[in-house]
Parts: sequence; C-alpha cells; structure tokens
Amino acid sequence: MIETESRGDVVELTLDRPPANAWTRDGVAELGAAVDRIIGSPETRAVVVRARGRLFSAGGDVREMVEVLRRPDPAPALDRFSTEIQSAFERFAKIPCPTIAVLEGAATGGGLELALACDLRIAARGALLGLPEAGIGLVPAGGGTQRLTRLVGEGHALRLMMLAELVDADAALSMGLVQWVEDRRHIDARVAQVVGALRRASGDAQREIKKCVGATTVADGLAQERASQALLHRTDGTIARLRAFTRRK
Repeated sequence: MIETESRGDVVELTLDRPPANAWTRDGVAELGAAVDRIIGSPETRAVVVRARGRLFSAGGDVREMVEVLRRPDPAPALDRFSTEIQSAFERFAKIPCPTIAVLEGAATGGGLELALACDLRIAARGALLGLPEAGIGLVPAGGGTQRLTRLVGEGHALRLMMLAELVDADAALSMGLVQWVEDRRHIDARVAQVVGALRRASGDAQREIKKCVGATTVADGLAQERASQALLHRTDGTIARLRAFTRRK
C-alpha cells in the first residue's frame, strides 16, 4: 500500500491501494516501516504524502471489517486495529522534519487522520474531508479527536465529528483544517513552492519548532480514544451499525 521514493532530501510516500486506499493491518505495518526509515535518515528535509486514484483515503478497509464482524466476538480484533493505527499515526506525527499531506480526493476517517498527523495540508478544490465515524457508532480513534480539535478548535471539531459531516476543501480552509486549496492542475506547483520554502529555512529550527508546538501532551486524549472505542466495540448498537455499513459496500 505504501510506496516510498526519495527525491534528494525529500521523501514522497504514496498510498497506492485502489480504489479507496483503505487501511488494512498490513498497510498500517508498511507505514510504520516507512516511518522508521525516514527517522533513520537525518538528511531528509521534508516528507510529502500523496495518493494514487480518485480518493486520498477512505479510512479503514471494509473487507477486513467484514471478516472481523463475522466472528462471535469481534471486539478484540477491532480493539487491536484501533490501537495499531493510532500508534502508527502517532509515530508518523513524531517525524522530526516537516510533513505535508496532498489531498487530491476525499480524505475521510483514517485517511484524514493521517493528514492530521502531518504538519501542513494542501487540498485540491472539490476534495471532501471529514471524520464520519459517529455514523457507524465509533469515535475517530487514530488521533482524530485530539488533532482535529487542536487544529480547528472545539466547536468546529465537535460539529464535524458529532454530525459525521464532510466538508469541501474551501470550507476546510476557512476552518484552518488545510493551509492551501488549489485547482488540481496547480497542486504540483504548490507542493514545489512549499517544499522550496521549507528547504530555504533552517532544518534545525524546523525540528525545534515541531518540538515546541508538540509540547502539550495528547497522551491522555489518545488513551481516552482507545478506551471509548473499546467500549463501543462491545455495544450491540455499534456492531449493528458496522454490519449495516459493510453490507452497503
């Protein structure tokens, strides 16, 4: 699912699992391995995350969910996946150099949570973004409740998450969810402009800025995400919603 390409001092990670670039346990493990390689390469000045196809990422893989929901007690496997994806995105967020998500299609659920773990986000005009997990009885447990709230404020975050609402790129820009919106034909030029500006600034200073901005802990919030998700995995209502959701796919 994860392709890694080094272009000088910039690493490009590409999600390539059509049609939805959905997250599987294997894909999460691939992301973790890619992060380990990046952290082990101090010469890297920036990381750009992109995706192939119509969607950036629609979140968790429905086929894996179907298999889990066939079990008499699906909760332990659902817990395990939530913990693994949260851990992978938290490790990604700790990459020392600047990271940029390029959202050329819908980024929902775990797809948006990966983008939230990046420092900067560029969206194509018309892209849809959101954390709609409440619609299937879950919380955004890949760091979404913490990172979205810190990025856009409690009011916007609660609106998006509690209403399971998707917003377009222009609305996301007005909320501060993304930093730039471009027509698709101009996305590559914007990426090059942002990467060029990052290269011209001090890499040492950028690494220290990330440490300063990240000094307020999200550990308690991440722990609560896991606890809340585990509780929901054991409710009849959530399991019924998940089964109904997978039947529609």
